[in-house]
Amino acid sequence: TAGRRATNDEAQLASATPRRSSGTDASAPRRANRVRRVNIKLSGPVIGTSPHYLAYSVDLPRDVIEGADFLWMDNGVWIGDEPRGVKILETPGVHRISVLVVTHDNIEYRGSATVQVLDRGPTAAAN
Repeated sequence: TAGRRATNDEAQLASATPRRSSGTDASAPRRANRVRRVNIKLSGPVIGTSPHYLAYSVDLPRDVIEGADFLWMDNGVWIGDEPRGVKILETPGVHRISVLVVTHDNIEYRGSATVQVLDRGPTAAAN
């Protein structure tokens, strides 16, 4: 029973640990609870050849979008700060399009989508 008791104690400790506050940043748990997922709408196929035209937007109601701040990134590089935009992807490879939206009442929405850009190849470039 001693082994069983230790397992139960560990389970109780594990379940209690996330509820404890370190006392250093009381706002951290609140902020984490306010982050929400958002879908990204992309125009066209998610696989295309370079140059690949991409239009992107967030799937959020108008009242959430109004007054919000936006940060759009392609593989961690800034591409826009509006609710929607366009980008021509010229570099072959996988592009992770991500967005961070912060509403006027400080609610965060985050989302991402992946697009693959293929090289046109020497045959296509010669034509």
